[in-house]
Amino acid sequence: MPISCGKVQVTQAENGKIFQQKFDFSKVKSKVPFRENEKHIPGGGDLVVFSKKQNFNNVKPKIPFRENEKHTPAGGDKKIFKQKMKFDHIKAKIPFRENEKHVPSGGGKKIFDRKLSFEHVKSKVPFRENEKHIPGGGDKPVHRRRLSFDHVKSKIGSLDNVEHVPGGGTNKIHNRKMSFDNVKSKVGSLDNIDHVPGGGDHCFNAPANLS
Repeated sequence: MPISCGKVQVTQAENGKIFQQKFDFSKVKSKVPFRENEKHIPGGGDLVVFSKKQNFNNVKPKIPFRENEKHTPAGGDKKIFKQKMKFDHIKAKIPFRENEKHVPSGGGKKIFDRKLSFEHVKSKVPFRENEKHIPGGGDKPVHRRRLSFDHVKSKIGSLDNVEHVPGGGTNKIHNRKMSFDNVKSKVGSLDNIDHVPGGGDHCFNAPANLS
């Protein structure tokens, strides 16, 4: 039975001897051909890259923001005075200061804090006139017993014939097929039932020049 151990195959023969056989991978190719361009030398190494400072003195911006670079704004010869404004001569539209020195009166009246008495006050509805009234009738007993309606009679006499037994139950109803063999028609519709109409034995020859 062959046993693989890395790059060596071990085979055990029937007589107990073990043989070692080395695998040959010289003809095995890789699935990815990464060695096809093994000796390829990339080009482009003969190009020289110069490093020098660029000159942008002749370049003009799209927006000419330096046209008025030496412009000096005017107006610096005007002085701004800082002084306190006076509003003494200004009057308000609403004369709220006309009664500025007015002193309200009424401070000489005293307010007493005492409990009011309503004992002499009478109600408009005299609900207390019978305040001490005791209702009567509490000495009458109320009996609780079952009422008897045996002697009561109906106004329409519904129980007058309560023991009445209806008759007619002795009549028998027979269920049998009716026979109409002896029945005759009122208009005699079957009187000439065997009648044979005549006239069928005559022959007529049609003329030849009917067209």
